[in-house]
Amino acid sequence: MKTIWTIILVFVLIISGMLITMIWGAKLNYQSQAESDIAAPADEVYRQFAVLENWTQWSPFVGQTASDVSLVADETGPLLQWTDPRGGAAQLRLLGADATAGTVDYEFISPIFPPMRGTLTATPTTPTTSKVQWTATGTLPNTLFYRMMSGNYDQRHSIELHQSLERLHAGYATEAPASIE
Repeated sequence: MKTIWTIILVFVLIISGMLITMIWGAKLNYQSQAESDIAAPADEVYRQFAVLENWTQWSPFVGQTASDVSLVADETGPLLQWTDPRGGAAQLRLLGADATAGTVDYEFISPIFPPMRGTLTATPTTPTTSKVQWTATGTLPNTLFYRMMSGNYDQRHSIELHQSLERLHAGYATEAPASIE
C-alpha cells in the first residue's frame, strides 16, 4: 500500500512540475488601445505625433515623468532620451511614418519595462476634425509581480493611452499646440 501512495505522490509531483513550468514559460503578451476625437484636421494631428519632440507635450512616456528630455541621434535615427525617475535611461524612437495614411509607428524602451511598440493613426472625420486611434503591444516580463498584475494590465495601459489622447485633445480645445518641425 505504501508503494502505491509513493507512486501517486511522485506522479502528482511530476504533473504539478510540468504545469508550473508551462504556466511560468507562457508569454504575457498585451495589447492596449485608445481612441479619441480631436477638433483639428487629421494632417495637423498627424504632425503632432510624427514630430518626435512633440511627444513631450502629451505622451504618457515622456511628458509625465521626465525633466531631462533630449533629442539624440544614433545610427538608426533620432530618439528622445530621458532619465526615468524609477531608474535608468528611457528612449522613444519613431520607427516609421506614413503621412498619406496618417500613421506613425514607434518603440518605447525603458530600463524597467520590456520594449513596447505601437501605432498612432489620425483619420479625418470631417475637414476640421479627426479620430485618433492608438494601439500599443508588448510582452510583460515573466515574473511573479507581472503575473499578478497582467490580468488587468491591458485595461490600465489603455486608460493611460486614453488620458494622453485627452491631453492632446485639450491642446486643440484651447489653442493649437505648437509644432516643432
